[in-house]
Formats: sequence, C-alpha cells, structure tokens
Amino acid sequence: MQAVSPLRTREAACPPPNAPARIQVKRWQHLARRPVKSASTLSSHPFLLCPPGPNVVETAWVKQLNPAIRPSFVSTISLALAGAARASAGIAVLPRYLGDAEPSLVRIPMPDAPVEPVWLTVHRDLRNTPRIRVLLDFLIRTLREDAALLSGK
Repeated sequence: MQAVSPLRTREAACPPPNAPARIQVKRWQHLARRPVKSASTLSSHPFLLCPPGPNVVETAWVKQLNPAIRPSFVSTISLALAGAARASAGIAVLPRYLGDAEPSLVRIPMPDAPVEPVWLTVHRDLRNTPRIRVLLDFLIRTLREDAALLSGK
C-alpha cells in the first residue's frame, strides 16, 4: 500500500487571495487631528504593512498611492496587522473580510485597491480521489457562498 501524505498548508502572505485590500484604521484621536483627505496625506500617518516582496501587491499599491509612506510596523500576518490597527498603532492595509468584521476599524477609501484571484490547484491524478474531491467541492461551495464577504460587498 502506498503511503499518502497529508495535505499541507502554510500561512498565506497577507492578504489572502481574492481579498480586495482596504485601508483600515481605528477611530482614534490622531485621525481627528490629521484626517486622511487623499492619498497624498497618507505619509503623515503611521502605517502598518506587509514587507515588500514580489508577490505582495498591497505594499506596492500603497507605495504607488504615496511613495513617501514608511511603515511603522511590518508583519506578514494579517491578524497581526489588524491587532495593531485595533490598538491604534496606525493605518493598516487589510483584506476586506477581516477589516469589515472589526467594528472598531473604519475604511479609508482609496483608488484602485488590488484584487487577487483564488486558485485551487490539484494534481490531475488526485482530483477525483474521494477525499480530495470532497475537499475541493467544499472549498468551491464555501468560496461561492462567501463571495460577497471576500470581495468586500
């Protein structure tokens, strides 16, 4: 009998696929004194970002909005960025499903928020294996059911 290795998972770079980014910030006194009126004023605020990298479109997007932005906190974990935003550490770029679920955060609308597709991949020899098929069907169904949540609508 051939050994079957378990499915492996890894922590996704922030934000997870198909999660349009949003700029989130807690309602805090700093914004009352210095409101964000446009992308040009973003650099006057502390920023919470993912580290730059070839597959991190959110950081590139923020730098495109305002090249003067320098992060005050960097993490590859979206939950850490959300926690820092909840603690009033600054403005965070978060997946919409995460930011929308947190009532203490408010969205700061910015143009051209990045969107990433979801890819479900499986080896063609395994796609009809019962346990893989059950997982794929569940993921497809769940992603369709949660499409509005994932897209921020």
